[in-house]
Amino acid sequence: MTDGVLKGCTALIVEDDYYQAQDCRLCLVDEGAGVVILAGRLEGAMQVVSQTTFDLALLDINLGFDDTFELARDLRRGGTGVLFLSGYERWIVPQDLADVPLLGKPVSTVELVRELGLLYHRSKSGIPPFNPDETRA
Repeated sequence: MTDGVLKGCTALIVEDDYYQAQDCRLCLVDEGAGVVILAGRLEGAMQVVSQTTFDLALLDINLGFDDTFELARDLRRGGTGVLFLSGYERWIVPQDLADVPLLGKPVSTVELVRELGLLYHRSKSGIPPFNPDETRA
């Protein structure tokens, strides 16, 4: 474990590529995440979200025939920090989710930890995970 920027965090990873999901899970655990739940399909993710509260969610945009945009909206309404990890470009993201960070695949561990750490510490500081009035560089 490094400095544990995600210490105690509860996280959901929604990714249909097993190896990508495992790499992300290991990264979060190495940074101190307490609970990391994986879902490879939208139905499973929605079921888990209906029963569990998360600090962070890492979402692949495309899960075969499904996208995760509505899931992202639901998670944000519940106060979860959301980050997209995808091979898609920014333009594919609906306007109401334009402020959600989007990291391209493949992603470096450093970049992933930096973005998730920012989201997590915002929420722990009482700052909403997103602010529509802020602009991301």
